[in-house]
Amino acid sequence: MKRLLVILFSVVLTVGGALVPANAKKQPVDETKAALVEQMLSKHLYKVNFDRAYPVSFRSFYLNHPYYIAVVGEDLDSYLPYFGRSYGAVPFGLGSWLDFQGPISNYEERTGKKGQHIISFDAHSPDDTNTYMLTVYPSGEADLTVTSINKQSISYSGKLDLEPDFEVISRVTPR
Repeated sequence: MKRLLVILFSVVLTVGGALVPANAKKQPVDETKAALVEQMLSKHLYKVNFDRAYPVSFRSFYLNHPYYIAVVGEDLDSYLPYFGRSYGAVPFGLGSWLDFQGPISNYEERTGKKGQHIISFDAHSPDDTNTYMLTVYPSGEADLTVTSINKQSISYSGKLDLEPDFEVISRVTPR
């Protein structure tokens, strides 16, 4: 009797899975939003808000403060928390970590296979050199990995701000 129930259950799962279309889980891409994302990134005038952090040595967690990066031309306003190990001589609790403003160098952008924009650039904080690797999807979702010389890398996830707060962006003066 148990064998019959197991076989019947397996058949139901197999047939039920075959009836679900392959693209049923995919969200349709909003062409208007994708065009706005494209426009903001091409102008180098955008702000990305992050709501989740993924440290290397800790579990991931939600951020309850408006953390962000803003790119204005060739300048960066980075306001991100850092959780991880520092290898430099900066005492605990001191240093700018990933909260600084400064010029961007080595800015590169390419398009991935699924239409996402993969952007990488370097920025120098007062204590370290940081490489930012930002992936922005057509839906506006974004992932960021920051790699530093004197700290463990850390990743964040969030969304491109489609209506950015220009008071924040104006803190950085474009060149």
